[in-house]
This record gives sequence, C-alpha cells and structure tokens, in this order.
Amino acid sequence: MKRALLAVRWVLLNILVMLVSLPTVLEAEQVDTYQKLQERAPVIKEEKKQNIIFDSSYEYSFVSIGARRIHWKLLSSRLMYFIRGQIPYLELNWHERDRVTDLTLAPGGYFQIGKTALHLETGFGLDTDYIYRFQTTVDIEHPIYKTLYWKVGSRYLHYESGDIFLIAPGLTYYFRDHYLTMNYGFSLTEARGDAHWGSIRANVVLHERFHVYVGSAIGERLFDISPVYANKQGGYIIFTGFNFNVFSNVKARAGYSYSEERPNFIKRSIDGGLTIRF
Repeated sequence: MKRALLAVRWVLLNILVMLVSLPTVLEAEQVDTYQKLQERAPVIKEEKKQNIIFDSSYEYSFVSIGARRIHWKLLSSRLMYFIRGQIPYLELNWHERDRVTDLTLAPGGYFQIGKTALHLETGFGLDTDYIYRFQTTVDIEHPIYKTLYWKVGSRYLHYESGDIFLIAPGLTYYFRDHYLTMNYGFSLTEARGDAHWGSIRANVVLHERFHVYVGSAIGERLFDISPVYANKQGGYIIFTGFNFNVFSNVKARAGYSYSEERPNFIKRSIDGGLTIRF
C-alpha cells in the first residue's frame, strides 16, 4: 500500500513539474531579438506609381532546450503605404512554438520630420500563450555629422507574468550605399532585474541588385529562456543573409542565424522573405 501511495505521489509530482516548466519554455524569446536585429526602416521616398508595399517573411527554427528538441515558426506579413513621404503600416505575425500558436497585430509607421526619422508601433497579442499581450515601440534616428547618425530605440512589453522595458541607443554610419550600425541594449524585467547586451550589423552592396548583411549580438537575456537573473543568461547570436532585387518592384531575401544562451538553449534558424511594390 505504501509503495502504491509513493508511486502515485511520484507521478503527481512529475505532472506538476511538467505543468510548471511548460510556461517557462513557451515564454522564450520575449523580445524577439533576432527579428529586431534584422529590421531596418525603409528609405522614405515619394513614389508616383508604387505606393503600396507588401512584405512577407517566414522563419523556421530548430530549438534545443536541454534534452528537448522542438521547432519554432514565425510568419510575418506587413502592408505599407506611402502617403506624402510617410509610411504607415499594418503587420500581422503568426508564431508557433512546439505546436502552440499565438498571433500579434501591430499597426505602426515610419515618419520623416525634417532630418529626423521616427518609427512608431503598437502591438497587441490575440489570445496569447507566450507572446506579449501589449507592446509599444519608439525609434528615433537623427544625423550628427554628415553620414553619421545617432539613434535611440525603446520598447515596452506587457506579459501576463510581468512587464519588460528596453532601451537601445546606438550609431549608424552610412558610406555610399553601405551602412554599419552598432547598438547597446539595456532591459529591465519586472521582479528579475536588468540585463545588458551589444549588437553590430553591416550591410554591404555587392551589386545594385544584390545586398549582403552580417551581424552579431552578445550579452544577457537575449532570449530569456529560464526565469533567472541576467548574469546566468549570457549568450550570443550570429546571423547573415542577402537581399536580391529580382525585378524593379520585387525583392527576395534569405538568411541564417545561430544562437546560444546559458544554461541550455540553442537555436538554429533559416528565413526567407519577399517584398512586392504595387
């Protein structure tokens, strides 16, 4: 009888551990670090015949969390419209992690005010399990000397488990059609303190129709897999890819990234996308 009772307790304890650990796995990559490292604001330029832009991308990731082997998927679609030199947009993101799906909807826009470029966005999670319920993004870029620009990015994310505040000042240097951008990131996670990281990205134009980019990020809480303090979550991301102008109004892209985060997280991702102007 005692053995049977102990066996039942052991089974119940394991079920409880699984139920407690599952949300931790699903809350991974709270700030979508790699997606933000890839993102660059489009050059704001008035177009007479091609004012509508549709952009769609897909990322497939092989994820290891300890002994677990799972897959993450991200399908992102954005519809943009040029109006008087400004670019409002609507973005829809479909996330799947270990067969659990979340949706986010994000209206936003890129705006030019004199020499200052401004990016504003508000995001809403739709019946979410691990993605934010609400987020706001504000990015500012302004020239300080010729083709050297300073910029500041900030973000607030609200989750069921708490809030995250991020700020990332940086510099971007444009030379001919190329650019190099560097950022320092600081985040504050409710009840778990602050984290710090740095990132760098270079975009090189090998041909007017073919661009190559490469970059890296290193620091704390890049994915935030385990609910521990930042000094136990050090990691890095390495990514590369290319953009190819298939036609004057069609651009294709593809990329790859490799990421690690302590104590036991590895992510390998391939992604591709298509941009069409109407």
